[in-house]
Amino acid sequence: MLDTLKTRFANTLTAAEIMNQLTELFGMASIQARFEATKNFINARMKPHQSVHDHLLQMTSYFQEAENHGAVIDQTTQVSLILNILTPAFLPFTSNYVMNKLELDFHELINNLQTFENLIEGPHKGGSKAPSSSNANGAAKAELQLLELGLLS
Repeated sequence: MLDTLKTRFANTLTAAEIMNQLTELFGMASIQARFEATKNFINARMKPHQSVHDHLLQMTSYFQEAENHGAVIDQTTQVSLILNILTPAFLPFTSNYVMNKLELDFHELINNLQTFENLIEGPHKGGSKAPSSSNANGAAKAELQLLELGLLS
């Protein structure tokens, strides 16, 4: 392959021309990689028994991979994507976020989501989840506790 490239660029005068030609030859790999990376976070969904911390770590890796391949994803868009892929147990949190037009940076969002998760899990953490009606009650209680703590508006 080295001889092929030497022959191809033998008459090329500048490094910029060589770089342009290399980009034309090999640029599609980066476009394909960016496509795959963005597809990962667009199609991601939090699993019902997955911790929000683990899920957010996975999402962070997806965002980083996409950015490594040239995608530009601002923090506001990252937060929106994350709020849209959470389980229904986080509906009180996401509803409050949207209705009150909150603007949290990525790190504040992570902390608030983990606090909310701890409140809705309550005594069931580490064991089996409570029935869905208990989860709904737990989510409502968690929302009230977050309001009292000033984490929700």
